[in-house]
Amino acid sequence: MRELYAEGLASHSGPESCACSRKGTGEALTGVRTGRVLSCEIRRNQGADTVAMCGRPHGDVHYGECIIDPAQSETPGMCGNSMRENREIPCFPREYVSRGRTGENNTPVMHEHGKSDSPIVPAKLPNKAEAEEAVEGRGLTKGNVVQQNTPRTQSRNRNVPSALERVREVAKRNKDVKFTALLHHVTTERLREAFLGIKKVNFVLDADIRSYFDSIDHEWVRKFIEHRIADKRILGLVSKWLKAGVIEDGQWKGSEEGCPQGASISPLLSNVYLHYVLDLWAHQWRKRHARGDVVVVRWADDFVVGFQYQSDAKRFLSELHERFQRFSLMLHPEKTRLIRFGRFAGRDSGRLDGRRKPETFDFLGFTHYCGVNRNGKFTVIRKTMRKRFGSKLREIKGELRACMHHPVAEQGKWLQSVVRGYFGYHAVPGNWERLGEFRTQVERMWYRTLRRRSQKSRITWDCMKRLFDQWLPPARILHPWPEERFLATTRGRSPVR
Repeated sequence: MRELYAEGLASHSGPESCACSRKGTGEALTGVRTGRVLSCEIRRNQGADTVAMCGRPHGDVHYGECIIDPAQSETPGMCGNSMRENREIPCFPREYVSRGRTGENNTPVMHEHGKSDSPIVPAKLPNKAEAEEAVEGRGLTKGNVVQQNTPRTQSRNRNVPSALERVREVAKRNKDVKFTALLHHVTTERLREAFLGIKKVNFVLDADIRSYFDSIDHEWVRKFIEHRIADKRILGLVSKWLKAGVIEDGQWKGSEEGCPQGASISPLLSNVYLHYVLDLWAHQWRKRHARGDVVVVRWADDFVVGFQYQSDAKRFLSELHERFQRFSLMLHPEKTRLIRFGRFAGRDSGRLDGRRKPETFDFLGFTHYCGVNRNGKFTVIRKTMRKRFGSKLREIKGELRACMHHPVAEQGKWLQSVVRGYFGYHAVPGNWERLGEFRTQVERMWYRTLRRRSQKSRITWDCMKRLFDQWLPPARILHPWPEERFLATTRGRSPVR
């Protein structure tokens, strides 16, 4: 008796049946439409290869047939005719499986339920004129198949992680796991993308603009703003703001150039000015003239530029002087430096520059060093600048002297906000020593201030420790490493990938 296969789409892309968990059931897995009987197709396609089982058959079961079951899926398949092959999983009745050769644990030796020896059945009709054009079937795939990151139909699962993302998730859950089969994730495109994504920096240009806020040209500022804004009322207000001037020692002083440093609109205008003078120019220079990697990082009027080759760095510096002169700006000759910095700086600084260790540079309140981590690999170490570290402590000391006779709780609350704010910016990886030193100095200054409130003070160090634990936050790292922060902000469909 010939039975029909039930229509329906498979829930997975492998050559295994959806009905493997049910006894005496089976479904045909197709890529498109399964509305016809596979056994009938085999009978009609005389020029095509039929489904043949391996091994010795038992019983009166016809090849490629299946027992129908009311639990089979009746979901209609995809519409349309297809020239693709059909995937078939044969399954056999209980009587046939029981008569097969089994071991002690009653497990069939061959013809396991739900496994097909020739899963691909051709669906293209052969040409009657030329029998050579008949399409052949395909057997089981030997070895590991290429795994797909997502299903062929995207609507089946919209939140499927990529292959590398799944490896990353496993590594995060268990750091001791050993990956022994990752070659199927490694492709030429991924290797090339990973290699090109590495920025190689061997030289750093630490630039400083001399009197930047006092050197901004008003005419160029108006032209840059008019490039994006056409409202004359806004342009008039900007012109008035540029000519507002400043008050020094009770006297008003007009300004023909520059922006008043400290005014609310000055940071905005200065950023617009450098966007056209530096940012856009550096971007096109990097595309046209750079031989290696060029990385530009700017914050207001402070910026550093990293280069892979020294020749690019020298050419960029010479052309930057010319660029700034066109817009009434000038680099500070003493504070602008081109230093060797990067993975090989420790090796080349002594051999080529005659220095014991690589040079450092200051940027955004941190001093950047070339260092190594616990595993001996290169890393950039950031520590709070010694100059700002001392100035902040002197500021706190003066405030404590001013509020010496205020209640202890009020002093503790104020110090708590100061220390928390300081840690909120400077608590970066590698800066733990400076954080601990800052907290220790604040504790000593507070202790001395409270003891000077009276000549008969009985405050001991043990008593102060309880106050420190109550009011001062502990020194700990609050910010992640730059690569972790970058990964968190550029995952998914971010345009800055």
